[in-house]
Order: sequence, then C-alpha cells, then structure tokens
Amino acid sequence: MSFSGLRASSARLVFLAMLASLVVCRSAAAQVVEPNGISVPATVANGETTLQQFFTSKGEAINAVTNAAISPAVFLPLCDFQATLVLSQSGAQAGLDWYNVPTSPTGAPTPLYQIGTPPLAIGSTVGSSDIRNDPNYQGGLIGFALMKNLGNGYVPVYYSEYMRNADCTGCTMPGYWKMALSYQSTTMPNSYYMAWEDWEGADQSSWQGNDGDFNDKVFQVTGVTCKGGGVPCDTGLKGVCSLGVTQCQSGGMIICKPTVTAGPEKCDNLDNDCDGTIDNGTSLCPNALVCVQGACTNACNGQEFACNLGWQCQNGLCVDPKCVGKNCSPGLLCQAGACVGGCDGVTCPIGQECQLGVCIDPCAGVTCNGSVCDRGACVTVCSCQPCGAGQVCTNDGHCVDSGCDSMTCPTGQVCRAGACTDVCQGAVCPGGAECHNGVCDMPKTGQTTTPTGGNGGGAGTTGTGNSGGTAGRGGAGGGGQVGAGGTPSGAGGSTTGPHAAGGEIGCACTAAGRSNAGLGTLLVFILGAALRRRRRA
Repeated sequence: MSFSGLRASSARLVFLAMLASLVVCRSAAAQVVEPNGISVPATVANGETTLQQFFTSKGEAINAVTNAAISPAVFLPLCDFQATLVLSQSGAQAGLDWYNVPTSPTGAPTPLYQIGTPPLAIGSTVGSSDIRNDPNYQGGLIGFALMKNLGNGYVPVYYSEYMRNADCTGCTMPGYWKMALSYQSTTMPNSYYMAWEDWEGADQSSWQGNDGDFNDKVFQVTGVTCKGGGVPCDTGLKGVCSLGVTQCQSGGMIICKPTVTAGPEKCDNLDNDCDGTIDNGTSLCPNALVCVQGACTNACNGQEFACNLGWQCQNGLCVDPKCVGKNCSPGLLCQAGACVGGCDGVTCPIGQECQLGVCIDPCAGVTCNGSVCDRGACVTVCSCQPCGAGQVCTNDGHCVDSGCDSMTCPTGQVCRAGACTDVCQGAVCPGGAECHNGVCDMPKTGQTTTPTGGNGGGAGTTGTGNSGGTAGRGGAGGGGQVGAGGTPSGAGGSTTGPHAAGGEIGCACTAAGRSNAGLGTLLVFILGAALRRRRRA
C-alpha cells in the first residue's frame, strides 16, 4: 500500500502522457470494490451526511465515488503532523493510533501509538504530536489504525493498509476488506481525508453490520506526504518550467508538477515562456537596443559598433557567419553552422546543471522562507524529511555528504564525500569555454558594444562554497566572480540574483511543512551567439 518514489521523465512526451493518464484515471476511475462485490462508498443518504455532501460543504473538488482510493495508506510524517475528526455519522466512540509500517505486508502491526485521548470529539484536533521526534518513530513510513472500545479498552478494528484487515476467504471475490478510503485534499497541501467504516464485524465470511457509506469516522490528516513526494524532479518542459516538485496523487500516482508556470518573455537570460528559446520575441528592449546575454545593449553596425573579426552583424546582433540563415528547432542552437543541443557534450562544474546551453546553479536567486532550496525547488528542511543514503542533515536544513557537515572548503572548491574538490574538476563548459573558480567563462559573442544596464544581467550571485553547497555565478553584465565565502566580487555584482532587473523568483514555502505553490528556479547566461541566432529562428 505504500507509495514508491517516481522521478518524472525528462522527455516532454512522457510527461504529457503521464498527465493525460492522470486525467483519464480521475475521470473514469471505478469505485473501490469489496470482496463481497459491493462498490463503495455507498451514496444513499439514509438520513445521514454522505461523504459527497461533506466534501461539497468544505469546498473540496472531490468526487466521493470516482476519487475513492485505497492508497495512499501509509505516509511520511512531516514536522507539523495533525489529525482531526471532521465527520462522524456513527454513535460509536473511537480513537486513532499510528504505527511504524512493518516488513510484513499482511501482519497486524504492534505496537500502536495513540494520537490524542479517546473518545475523540467531532471537530477537535486530536493530534499535534511531533511523530518525527517521537522516540518510538523508526524513521520510515507510518500507517493508521481505527481504535474502538469493545468493552475492555480501545483495540484496533481496522487498518489504513487494507491487507492488514481480515481476509474474506468465503466471499464471492475473496480478498482483504477495504475499510479505509483515502482522498487527497484539493484545498490544503500535504493533507488527506481518511474515511472509515467502524463496525468491527468484517471477518472471513462477511462484513456484517457495515453499510459501506464510509462516513462513520472521517479524519483529516495534515503534515504528511507520500514516499517519493516533495522532492525536486525534471518536468520534461523547457526553460523556467523545466524543474518541478513531485506531488502525491490519490490512487498511488506521483506526478512532477512545474514550480514555475510560463509567462511573458523578458530580456533576462531566462526562457520565461518555456518555448525552448532564451530572450526571444519583440519589444524586449527599449528604443533601438538589442538583448544580448540578458542585457539590453547597443546594436552592432558596420561603423561605431562593429563586430569582432570573424563575426557578421545581422539585425543588430553579431553571429557566426556559418549560422546566418540557419533556423533551429526550439531547444537547439546553432554552432558552427549546425543545430545542436545546447547541453550536448557538456559537463557542468560540480553542483551545477546544464539548462539550454548554460551551466547554472538552479538555486541562485531563489528565496525559500522556512525551507531550503534543492535543485531550484523549495523543499522541507531535512530535520522534517530524511536525507538520502550517505548524507547527513546540517543545522541549516540541507542534506550534505557525510563528513561535509563540519568542513569548510576554500573558494572554488566544494565538499564531496568528505573531501574538498575543485568545482571545475572534469567540467566541459558550453561552447568550449574554460572553467575558472567554479564558473564557466562566457563564450565569445563577437559583440563590441557594452551593456547599457537597461534590463539586468549585471548582478552576481552568492555561492555557498562549503558544506557541500554549490558555487554561485557572476553576473553577465558586471562579470562578477565568486569571492571568498561565496560572495560575488566582480565589478557591478550584487547579491540580488543573476538577473537583477528581471526580478527574483520567490517561493511561498511554509516553515514546518511544504508548499507546492510559488516555487522558483532560474536559468541564466545562455550562449551569446546561439542566443542571437535562435531569437530570429
């Protein structure tokens, strides 16, 4: 019943097919069917509030029938775990316990740990316990058990994982009783509804007094995520839409959702409209200026602002003569007369990624309030979500390689596997440029004009340079370098991000949990000659 992590494909078609599959699953999903052949939840009111009526009253875009699922049934608890009894159409007194998911997929888990004090009252928050700091928590997935007083104290009657319930061997469709349905909230992040049947009669031959409406006890559980949820992923899209965060879906699917949506193109070295081309479009710069490497600058001409030797001026931009008249498809650029992928053959400096022909630190300029940036996405601090194998959690909330949490490396180096390593080691920069001090040099553009400062590109970025962090980049306009401690030292550099006038892509993340809305990533410093050729493609 547990979620398995799924990293989204980097191919656009696979990503779109996955989204289409999600739509089909949501629109045509069959009801959950019990071993006795009955589809649940039942929709007849019988004088009670149905699940659908409850969801509608809460403004949830949930179809109680088609969105019913038996997964997720287990979760990773975050730091702000809470559970609230939100609907009770049964007179029975009940409680809710949690358990560490055991290795056996069918055995009843022991021990169970109480959430709140039963009996639970409708509308009250019954659990604000920090499961992650509970000494009983073993660090993995947890499940839930519905507790009921049968005359000798509270005992578990059903589990969120259906295969831990009774196996109806005498039913027409033999199998385990599904006594908890899972619904993902459409209004709150990291929140699920768990709807239970609470009559304890489901056994090897029937479910006796259960009516299948699943409105007996409904809990809203917040501060949880599924295994594989909330981590950076590749959406398969272009530009600022390329990086995303995995999100859990009812029914067991994990999708990669972009953290930034497409917007109007600007002269800021970003592919704002996600069409695979940097700074393309009209009216990006005022007057007769042209956009070069994210900055508005004077156009080349045959006189005052001539191109360097070996370059040809066309429409105010200096281009490789071999690329004149060459139109490349989105995502490709012209080099020496051939359309190639901007990242073909590129190996970026350690800790950086190649995006549309440039090596970038995807967290440069991203602000995460109460959370940390990982590959351009704001994610929960590692004290609330475990690090991967071979990593440890630092005091600032980042996961780093073991041994790097107490190590400070000199400028131009970064800690990997407990040792300081030259950031440029093994780097093959775009356009054949060299790597210095952890930064790929700017490829030659042939442009002899100087930036006017009209549209950004003059700001440097702050690199971390230690504790397993990634080195920042200098700005295109000022030519900033990464100084000691990751501070930009180039002329004209600043700490406002790699595209000062273009604005900082912010992130509205919560301190304890995780928000999937408003996350940010930056793409900077595209190859100059290729950029100019692609703008006219």
